Amino acid sequence: HDDERRFGLGPGHVKDYRKVCDLHGKMPRQNYTYFRTAMLEWDNTARQGEKGTVFEEFSIKEYQKWLYAAKRYALRQNRPGEDLVFINAWNEWAEGTYLEPSEPLGRAALEATKEVLERR
Repeated sequence: HDDERRFGLGPGHVKDYRKVCDLHGKMPRQNYTYFRTAMLEWDNTARQGEKGTVFEEFSIKEYQKWLYAAKRYALRQNRPGEDLVFINAWNEWAEGTYLEPSEPLGRAALEATKEVLERR
């Protein structure tokens, strides 16, 4: 999959969250409506075992950076009404990614999301 290679993804790998965040932040403009996404932590080895993918070096600061880049892209490049950004994921506990309050982050992910959405 070309997108997987471009963003440093693929099954059975340990990835640096910061590098993937930077790649998404430098996403070139597309000639069509392109819906951007951001994600929090990720570790799906509970379901995938050795084929799983883990993103190390996650931080709330990097998540905010990624989400803000996606938001800016959507507002600048997509038409009104199509300026959507997706967040993976609200409640993917088995993949280790969730926005809900949790240990050890508490409400940090929710607060970070709110801050980005309110930022101009």
